[in-house]
Amino acid sequence: MAQQRVPVWVKVEIRSGKAHTAPPVVAHIAVDTLDARAVGRIVQLIQKVAAGDGSPRTPPSRSRSPLSDRETHVLRLVADGKDTQQIARELSYSERTVKNVLHDVTTRLQLRNRSHAVAYALREGLI
Repeated sequence: MAQQRVPVWVKVEIRSGKAHTAPPVVAHIAVDTLDARAVGRIVQLIQKVAAGDGSPRTPPSRSRSPLSDRETHVLRLVADGKDTQQIARELSYSERTVKNVLHDVTTRLQLRNRSHAVAYALREGLI
C-alpha cells in the first residue's frame, strides 16, 4: 500500500495589539510530505507559538526593530532636543535627508509627528 502525499499550506499572521505599529508579520509555510505525523507536528508548533509557548527567539544582536540604524540615530538626536539643522550637521546628512527619515518613520508607523515618533521609540525601547 503506497503512502499518499499530504500537501500542507499554512498562513500564519501575527498582529500586535497596538494600532500604531507596523503591518502584521505574515509567514507562509508549504510542506509536501509523505508523513501525516509531520503535518500534526507543524500544527502543534503553530499552536504553541500562537499561545506564546516555544516561540522562536532571535538573538539580541539580530532582533528585528521597526527602525533602521539611520532612523534610530536621527530619533535619538530629536529626543536630545536637536533641530533638523543640528542633526544634519552632526550626522553629515543634508537637512532634506533628516526630514525624509523622520517622514518615513512617522508614515510607516502611522505616527503623528516627531514628538509622537520619539515617544513611540522610547516606549518600545528602540532608543
